[in-house]
Amino acid sequence: MVVSSEYHLFILWEKGRGAQNKILSDLRENFLVRNLIEITWSSKNCSRNFSRFYGEHLPSNSEKEVECGKGPFLLVVVEDKAPKYEERDTNRGREVVNINMFDAKMRYRTWTGGGHKIHATNSETESNHDITMLFGLNMQDFCDSYLPNPEDIIKINKDVIGANGWNSLKQLFYVLNNTTKYCVLRNFEMLPHSYMFDLHGDIDLLVENRNEARWIINATPIYREEYRVFHKVNVDGTDVYIDIRYLGDDYYDIKWEKQILSFSRVLSNGVSVPCDEDYFYSLLYHAYIHKYVISNDYVDIFNTLSKKLMINYSEVDVDSIRLLDEYMEKHQFEYIRPYDKSVRYNEENVSLSTYACRFGACIRRLDFCLDGEMYMSKVYRKEMSYVKKGSENLIKNEYHYLQLLQSTNITSHLLHPLKQDQNEFYFEISKIEGIDPVTFFQDRRNNTYRMVYSFIFEVWKALMHLHENRIIHRDFLASNILVLKQDGKCNVKIIDFGWSINYKQRANCAHPSGLAYDDEGYNYNSPSGSSDFYALSVLLRKIWGNKLRTIKVLSKLLSTFSGDDYDDIALLDKKILSVTQIIQRGFGINDLIKLFLIRHPEMDKCYKKIKNKFKNE
Repeated sequence: MVVSSEYHLFILWEKGRGAQNKILSDLRENFLVRNLIEITWSSKNCSRNFSRFYGEHLPSNSEKEVECGKGPFLLVVVEDKAPKYEERDTNRGREVVNINMFDAKMRYRTWTGGGHKIHATNSETESNHDITMLFGLNMQDFCDSYLPNPEDIIKINKDVIGANGWNSLKQLFYVLNNTTKYCVLRNFEMLPHSYMFDLHGDIDLLVENRNEARWIINATPIYREEYRVFHKVNVDGTDVYIDIRYLGDDYYDIKWEKQILSFSRVLSNGVSVPCDEDYFYSLLYHAYIHKYVISNDYVDIFNTLSKKLMINYSEVDVDSIRLLDEYMEKHQFEYIRPYDKSVRYNEENVSLSTYACRFGACIRRLDFCLDGEMYMSKVYRKEMSYVKKGSENLIKNEYHYLQLLQSTNITSHLLHPLKQDQNEFYFEISKIEGIDPVTFFQDRRNNTYRMVYSFIFEVWKALMHLHENRIIHRDFLASNILVLKQDGKCNVKIIDFGWSINYKQRANCAHPSGLAYDDEGYNYNSPSGSSDFYALSVLLRKIWGNKLRTIKVLSKLLSTFSGDDYDDIALLDKKILSVTQIIQRGFGINDLIKLFLIRHPEMDKCYKKIKNKFKNE
């Protein structure tokens, strides 16, 4: 595919500038160089600038920071007169990219010794994002503000836009409009010039990617709980509060969330908002499902929009639920309990819906397209069981692997055979209790030797059952492991086998992005494919870090496992035996002391003070 001229940018990070002259010479042969700008970030904001530019958590002295360097870097803005787009393998999988840019970037990375010391944009969208984050100007406004100067290097000291707060909400929304897909769900009429915290509490954003949006906005979480979305942002010296809702958070059905973002439009005030129909029904859902009392200003909006859309709206609760039911069934959206536990879920109003109660309460939904094939899964909760319903590819696959594991007692029991409902399949499983292990061990009281050891023993036993049946779970995350305390020990169950495969399927299976991926930056997929054993190493580090010697040894050994191990059973069994022997040895005295200190943080503080005192002396 050939398109018209495009503007792009290259970044030569500090440690990539050794080949600067050679790269600039090559750039001038292949592109029209427009601007050369040397940018220096402040030392106090450097790490956060990296995080915000790349949209992921990169702590101080991260691998990225060490590899790229923290000193002045060179930004090269170029014009590609004849861009060409083809598929290439990228860090995010196979994508259609500007191959002129991509191939040049890979060439320059080779010249600078490999790694990521050279950054370049693969598309106009990425180019617009990057220049906006660096200058607070989209590409068009940048070109209007910075005249072409292909020979002289301009030097500036400038952090990523918004590093020390935003000048105004108008500036913030300008940056959002040029960096990510978002939508203000409601109460946007007075934005961006007026913001009233006392009326509805905050600005409600819906975004594609929560972490990316957090970093772009430079938002600070108010609460520590991972499920909370309440943040504050400094705007003109004042804290502005923002809820960052995101695709897959079950605030609305994910299919509906995608629709809201797809059909959103930017108003003349520079704020992206839902189309009128999505605004009416999402606000109706919010008023009756997320609230217990309907705000008068919401009723005014319903009356105004219903006339505009020619909808037969009534203020009677039953009539409003019926109207909502018709819309939800028409689009096959689900009433769904939000992942954010702080959001109300009006059970009384939900019970008035005949559509919502047909299989039980929907508590989670997955819905996306991969390589032209639709994947969809819904989880419904009944009083003593769950129903899983969705597309044939996921539901039949999960049912198959649950059948294989019924005798192991590591997962739910199947209650009824697989059934079909029009184009979807469903089955019912027993309800199992428990919470994820990260949350479980965040409670210091659970860090006893007996509890920690039993968890490791039980989760390893579960992996052995998978190995015996030649099953790779492929999404071996904390969220798919349930821990329940029983008689002072841990009972461990594994759930969600929709993406599971057998060892022989490794070369021919779907690879959705985000599979077995943790938001804090640990990638569970080794270069040769998913490994449940490697995933366990990351899980252990996430729970205990390097606090326990035995855990550290286990994690280090498990991190050597890769997807290729599944092709050589003899080698895999040998590595498994090594792990088993470490687990059987149990914990040493140092670990027992450390577990005691974890349970008693005040003692741990005293211990550290004494240790530092002796160290200094």
